[in-house]
Amino acid sequence: MGSEDRLIAATGAAVEKSTPEVVGILTTGLSDVKGDDVTAAVGELKTRYPDTLFIQVRTPDFLGGMEQGYAAAVTSLLEAVLTASPVPKRSEPSITSGAVAVFAGMHLTPGDVNELRDIIESFGIRPIMVPDLSALDGSRNGVSALAVGGTTRAELDELPGVIFSIVIGASLEPAAELLAKRYGMGYRVFRGAADIAEVDSLLETLSVLGNRPIPARYERERRMLVDGMRDAHYYFGGRRIALAVEPDQALALSRALSDMGAKVSRAVVPGDAVSLPAIEAQEVVIGDLTHLPEECDLILTSAHGQLIAEQRKIPLLQIGFPSHKELGAPLRVSVGYRGALALVNEVGNLLATKH
Repeated sequence: MGSEDRLIAATGAAVEKSTPEVVGILTTGLSDVKGDDVTAAVGELKTRYPDTLFIQVRTPDFLGGMEQGYAAAVTSLLEAVLTASPVPKRSEPSITSGAVAVFAGMHLTPGDVNELRDIIESFGIRPIMVPDLSALDGSRNGVSALAVGGTTRAELDELPGVIFSIVIGASLEPAAELLAKRYGMGYRVFRGAADIAEVDSLLETLSVLGNRPIPARYERERRMLVDGMRDAHYYFGGRRIALAVEPDQALALSRALSDMGAKVSRAVVPGDAVSLPAIEAQEVVIGDLTHLPEECDLILTSAHGQLIAEQRKIPLLQIGFPSHKELGAPLRVSVGYRGALALVNEVGNLLATKH
C-alpha cells in the first residue's frame, strides 16, 4: 500500500535533480494486480511539474511481448504530446514545413534509423523520428543521468502539423491512426522496407511527398541489389530457413527471403499480432526458442538462440533483440536497397558454407 505516494516522491526527486523534459512511467504486473492508481499519481506529477511531459504506459509482464510494449509506449507518448500540444490550424506555416512523422518499429536498429533518415532527407523532407533510435549508435559523448540525443521535445510538439506519417512495422499503425483521426493527415504502413518491392514503394511515396524525382543514386543502388540477388539466388533456392523474432520483423524477413527463393519452414513469434497472417512461412508458431525446428539450413534469431543452434549444428544469423554477442549489431542496416543487399549477402554467405 502507498505505492502511489512513493511513485510521486521518487519521480519528483528525479525531476527536481535532473530536470528532464520527458519522463516515462511504466507499470508492472504487480501494480496492475494490486490496483495501484498510477493514473492519479501521474496526474499529481503533472500538476506539480507542468513543464515536464509525463508518459504513462501500461506494461504488465503478463500482457503481450516486447513488440506490444514498445508499440504501447510509442502510442502513449503520442497521446501525451497531442494532449499537451495545441490543435493546429491547417493554414499554419508548420503544416507546410515539409516534415513527416516516421514511426520506427522496434525491430529497426540505430543503423536502420540513420539509413531511413538519410533516404527521407534526400527528397527534401524533414523526418521526425518517433522514436529516434539512432541515438543508440555509440556516438553519444560523455556521461548523463538522462537519456540524451534523438528526437527533441520541440520536434515532438510539431507532430500535429506534419504533412504525412510513414510507419515501419504494422505494430505502430495505431500511432499513425491517432494522428490521422485527430488532424486528418494521411499515412502509409510499410512492413519493413527490407525487400525490393517495398523499397520501390517507399521511394515512390517520398517522391510524391517531396515533389521531386527519385535521386539517381537509388537507381544505381537498385541495380546493385538486383545484381546481388542474381548472384546469391543459387544459394537460396529451396533452402529451409527458420525465424524466431518479433512479428513485424518476421514479416519483413519472410518476404525478403521468399523473394530469394528460400522457404521459411517455420516462423516462431512470442505472441499474437496483426502481422501474423501476412508472414510468408510454411508454419507460424506462437512460442519460444524451443519451438524452432530440429532440422533446417539456417536459423535467424537473437543472441539467445546461440546455444540451440550449436546443439542442433545449424548455422545462426543473430538478428533481432537482443544481439549483444556480435560487434556492430546496432549498426546493421537492413532497410533500403543497401540494407536489402546487405541482408542478402549476409544470409547468402551463411547458406553457402553449408551448400
